[in-house]
Amino acid sequence: MLTSNFLVPLIITAVSMPYFIRKLIEYNIVAKDVYKKGLPMVADRGGTAILLIAMLSLSMNSLFFKFTSTNYVAMIVIALFGLFGILDDMINIGRASKFLILYYCSYPLIQYATHTAVTLPNIGDIELGIIYL
Repeated sequence: MLTSNFLVPLIITAVSMPYFIRKLIEYNIVAKDVYKKGLPMVADRGGTAILLIAMLSLSMNSLFFKFTSTNYVAMIVIALFGLFGILDDMINIGRASKFLILYYCSYPLIQYATHTAVTLPNIGDIELGIIYL
């Protein structure tokens, strides 16, 4: 299962991304890399391919392995964050809106937050209650 969950998607991504990058550059889907000197143009929206590979891998695993409801919730959260990333690439969402949207992307995980305490080094446990959620 470890191979099918991690190694296969990693190999598919490593093999297919150079192709996708070439195609994105060929179709002029590029953006300035503001974090590099000289602001080089780099392929944009490559995360879409990575999201599709991840979702394909997860869905194939759900066919061959027993998935619990927790696994499906994780798939939904991954898909929501991926879709948010695609939306963020397409339009400028704004910093304040990002926090709100990311909160709702992770909202399905709240049902699994059974402990609301945080352990800090040299301080100990701090019970956060509803603030943790």
